[in-house]
Amino acid sequence: MPFNLEVKDEAKQDIADGMSWYASKMEDLDKRFLEAVEETLFRIQKNPFAFKKVYKKFRQTAVKKFPYVIVYVPEQKNVVIYSVFNTWLHPKKKLRGLK
Repeated sequence: MPFNLEVKDEAKQDIADGMSWYASKMEDLDKRFLEAVEETLFRIQKNPFAFKKVYKKFRQTAVKKFPYVIVYVPEQKNVVIYSVFNTWLHPKKKLRGLK
C-alpha cells in the first residue's frame, strides 16, 4: 500500500524554481524535469525506506537524469517531502532548516 505524500511549500518552490530554470534553457525541458520529479516521488511513495538516511531521520534519493535529490522523512503512513535540492548548490544548503 503506497504512503501518502505531503509536499512542504519549500519543496514546491524548489520544483517551481527548477522548472523555471529548465524552461529558459530548452523547450519542454521543464516538463521533462517535472516528470522525472513525479516519477521519483512515486518511487518514494511506494517504498520510502529503500533510500539512504542522510541526516537523523531524513532520507534522500536522486532524480533520474537531473542533478537533483529529494529529501524526505517517512512518518507512519505518510512521507513528508522537505526539499527538492539542486546538487550544484552548496551541500550545506540541502539540509537548510531541517530538524
